[in-house]
Amino acid sequence: MTFTGRLSRGCYTCRQRRVKCDEQRPRCARCVKARRVCSGYRDEDDLSFRHETDLTRKRVQDGWRERRNKDPTERRIHSRALDRANAPITLSCLTMPISHEALAYLFANLCSRKPAPSFNFHLPILYARSRADSPLTMATNAVALSLFSGLRDRKHLFLLAQETYVKALIALQRALGDSVEALCDETLASVLLLAQYENFSIGAAPSWDNHIDGAETLVKMRGEKQLRTQIGRALSSATNQRMIIAGLLHQKPLRRLPKHLLPPIDHHNLSYDLAIRLRDLQEVLKELYPQIVIARTISNPLAAQSGPSPRLAAIVELLLNVDKQLEDWSLCLPAKAHSSSVNLNSYALLNDGDPGKSILCPGIPYIDVYSTTQACTGWNMYRGGRIIVRQLLLILLKRNPQLSPGRLTETSTQIILKLATQIAASVPPMLGLDLNACCPGLGLAPAVQSEAPIQPRLLMAQTIMWPLFIFMHCPLLTSIQRTWARGRLVYIREEVGLRRAGKLLGLDENDSDRINYEASGFWAEENPLIRLVNSLAEEIGYVQ
Repeated sequence: MTFTGRLSRGCYTCRQRRVKCDEQRPRCARCVKARRVCSGYRDEDDLSFRHETDLTRKRVQDGWRERRNKDPTERRIHSRALDRANAPITLSCLTMPISHEALAYLFANLCSRKPAPSFNFHLPILYARSRADSPLTMATNAVALSLFSGLRDRKHLFLLAQETYVKALIALQRALGDSVEALCDETLASVLLLAQYENFSIGAAPSWDNHIDGAETLVKMRGEKQLRTQIGRALSSATNQRMIIAGLLHQKPLRRLPKHLLPPIDHHNLSYDLAIRLRDLQEVLKELYPQIVIARTISNPLAAQSGPSPRLAAIVELLLNVDKQLEDWSLCLPAKAHSSSVNLNSYALLNDGDPGKSILCPGIPYIDVYSTTQACTGWNMYRGGRIIVRQLLLILLKRNPQLSPGRLTETSTQIILKLATQIAASVPPMLGLDLNACCPGLGLAPAVQSEAPIQPRLLMAQTIMWPLFIFMHCPLLTSIQRTWARGRLVYIREEVGLRRAGKLLGLDENDSDRINYEASGFWAEENPLIRLVNSLAEEIGYVQ
């Protein structure tokens, strides 16, 4: 066949015989009629790309000889052009957008990596299937930017987070105007995310309450059908959980969703079992707050000079009753909820120069490892409650020594020190200490290993923040131990990005509501007990 400038698509046999091929598939008709073996056709790559031939090689060599014979000036110009072409490429144009970086940080530090019936676990799924202009996308981006702006050298992003929050509110208002879109999972999830934004950014309490009220209304409108999916059950539980927090926050009767709008509880599951027990613990702690308010009003130096008040004696009795209920609660916990102690005295986890940067608390050379995050949360909530009960008793007894029944002062001191030590021992694993990595010689059994290294560190830090706050202001501890607790809160503020930890430390700029706990004593306006219950209950994830 004569070459016409393009490769023939004929079969190999026809091209070898130099005859025209009819190109029928799978075998050409000419070969079949001639009773010859049809060897097949070229593939598309052979038709698109040609191998080098003697002719093409000659053309390239001739062109190279012409370039070598050019003027030297032209060759220098060409050389500089090649140098610029081979220069390293700057990656400024390939940098990840800051919103994407914040979103990746949010999912990595807030969303659980293990399957769980919680809202945070389903958030990436909801985000992936939502539109770019949906309220869920806007709300998630606002929460991500707010959290990311709390990190060191990222504070300038908070203004962008506020702008995204406003866009999310507008998108949510538009979605609520549609009767169908208002009842979908993404809309309810966006309302819960906006409430979470108020929590991370330390926004106004009325805004947070409005979001919770809106979520409650949406859950009731969605009805029992929402419990047919895992995401629907998670959203219903999350809404109910935040309703409980709202009641505790304002010292009002606890609000709950009707039972037919809540998923059933698996009592054989440790997490669910702890959820029920933690709910009972919240009920016990809630009874303490009115007594604190009464004691604050009647326990003052003038009242102490005039002798013990019968009402004050009744408060002491009530506090002892609450303390007994808390102790009974801890004695009924299942064996799986208890911790395993690991002695780390031989490992270099202490910083003698700066106690605030030590992994272990000075004077406490061991840690307590729990099988689940919920177990550690429940124990620390219990310890925080008892510490405050006993501290209140010590304050009342100091002002009115004649109120002391027996050795109450000495017993309360011992209990506070024991519980505070247990809080400090639970902190390192909750802040991401991986025992197998930093202490490889321990050879821990699987039952002793903590799930903390695979949990999002934001959830762990949020869980441990308020127990650290109570530990830091325990007057019976040494100044070095309180400095360590302060350093852990600084770590949560700077490295994890939780702005509320900075508020506890009084570090946030332009913060008119700073907490100066040491100056105001136990009667601080923001009582740590209620805040502890609020913050920890929000991270339980299973409260019914």
